[in-house]
Amino acid sequence: VQRGYGNPIEASSYGLDLDCGAPGTPEAHVCFDPCQNYTLLDEPFRSTENSAGSQGCDKNMSGWYRFVGEGGVRMSETCVQVHRCQTDAPMWLNGTHPALGDGITNHTACAHWSGNCCFWKTEVLVKACPGGYHVYRLEGTPWCNLRYCTDPSHHHHHHHH
Repeated sequence: VQRGYGNPIEASSYGLDLDCGAPGTPEAHVCFDPCQNYTLLDEPFRSTENSAGSQGCDKNMSGWYRFVGEGGVRMSETCVQVHRCQTDAPMWLNGTHPALGDGITNHTACAHWSGNCCFWKTEVLVKACPGGYHVYRLEGTPWCNLRYCTDPSHHHHHHHH
């Protein structure tokens, strides 16, 4: 993924960070704004409060996603208890979400297992979007049964402009 301009003077309120094809490939010039091109996930079972034990896995996920609905709209920023959000080892975002204008930022997602909050880890890209939501670049999970989990305390917007 190529980073766009980091210069805040040039960046509009949308930011200029686009997701582009790999340099040197025919797709190198093909760029898009992930805030406009994402897959919507409305799955309440992703909630960190969901302890209904099923063994779900996100190994087939690939691309940009936005979480919506009562299960939560953001990945959890804190370690999630095992056997939550319908998986064995829940994945959470190790760090804080980017702010609007930060563009596409690189993060580590951790999976909690075996007494270790970061037993497995994988790279996740995150972008804050106008309208108060975040989009996530998710490439499967390192193992099964691992799944990306959302924090239900962030399930609706508190302010609209």
